[in-house]
Amino acid sequence: MVGAGSTCRDAALVARERAKRLRSDPSTGELRLSWHGSLVMDWVEVFALVVSEPYRPGASLSGGSLLLDDLPVKVRDPQSGLNRIAFRTFCAVDYEAGCPKLWRLEAYTSKSQAD
Repeated sequence: MVGAGSTCRDAALVARERAKRLRSDPSTGELRLSWHGSLVMDWVEVFALVVSEPYRPGASLSGGSLLLDDLPVKVRDPQSGLNRIAFRTFCAVDYEAGCPKLWRLEAYTSKSQAD
């Protein structure tokens, strides 16, 4: 799902639903949805190079790492003095011949979708 453009959050929710691994509220027994994408983020960290290897010309699995991260950029509201996230940056970096290579750098106004 992530490779097709879905968010890690959405892909993790679907994976948990299909595996029947949704948590339930102890008092009511009602299912609780998890909005954490960490399950899929961990999978991407572990398997990204294995999956992308056939599409990387001249590269080998031992040749480097694929680094994915996002960083919130905060601004201070001058009236309230409180900080808020103005936007987030997403970065994908690989290494070729020992040198970092920027694959993608984009800014998004929310964490859950490309706005």
